[in-house]
Amino acid sequence: MYKILIAVVVLFSTTISAQSKLVFSYDAVGNQIERKYCPTGNCTSGAKQLDTDQITEEASLNKDEKLTDFINRLRIYPNPTKGNLRIEWELADTDYIKSIQVTDAAGGSGFVVPINTTENFADVDLTNYASGMYLVEFVLNDSRRAIKKIIKN
Repeated sequence: MYKILIAVVVLFSTTISAQSKLVFSYDAVGNQIERKYCPTGNCTSGAKQLDTDQITEEASLNKDEKLTDFINRLRIYPNPTKGNLRIEWELADTDYIKSIQVTDAAGGSGFVVPINTTENFADVDLTNYASGMYLVEFVLNDSRRAIKKIIKN
């Protein structure tokens, strides 16, 4: 009788834990957008979200989306260039940009591009630099970096 009671308890606890699960939702490009804990296995009724994980993921997504939006708004032209280059961004992004640096692809010679806080562009003169690939690195106020490649002919 004791063995049967233990078997029933083990079977019942296994059944309950097998029914509870994590369920994930994804957007069209495959990014995870939602995570839910379903204690009953049926997420349409009684599902509880993992609040702390969701908040962390949303903050991370918002931070990444802000960086992606910033990169998409940047305009660097002409590319390839023969010497003179213009870098443009949205005026609202001026406070988001800490500095702009131009270096050769090997990470050797480079310089800092001066930023005028009332303008949304910077002109760069590469005429005295060798032909090749250069990196324009935007150092942002949140210490992240966005890099664009340019070619000088």
